Amino acid sequence: MTVLKLTRGWLLNIATGQLFSSYTDDSSANPTYTEDGDVVNHAGGRQRGYSIEGEAGEWPVTFVDVKLADITLLRSWKSETVLYRNHRGQAMYGIYFAVVPQAHKTPSLYNVQITLHLESIVAGV
Repeated sequence: MTVLKLTRGWLLNIATGQLFSSYTDDSSANPTYTEDGDVVNHAGGRQRGYSIEGEAGEWPVTFVDVKLADITLLRSWKSETVLYRNHRGQAMYGIYFAVVPQAHKTPSLYNVQITLHLESIVAGV
């Protein structure tokens, strides 16, 4: 029996087909899904909840031990649709707008954080 062991997170640029992979920290397995809405007060103190159809998702990802050249690559992918798959096999199509490098004990390596915003529809060109 063949066993596939995923040890890294993978980021695939949908437009170019380029692939980036790196180890991730454990917080990278915690996506958040929300729906926009509000509670409105009516006459007599009644309250009613309203929601806007559609789900919003965010997935913070921290890549560890990343080289400076790979940070440049991730920066060039901002605002482009990517497919992220983590070491647990979870996957999400999304887009990110910021790349946050953090100093590492090894001078030539960084920890890099991005926050993917869920895209439920990937538009073709």
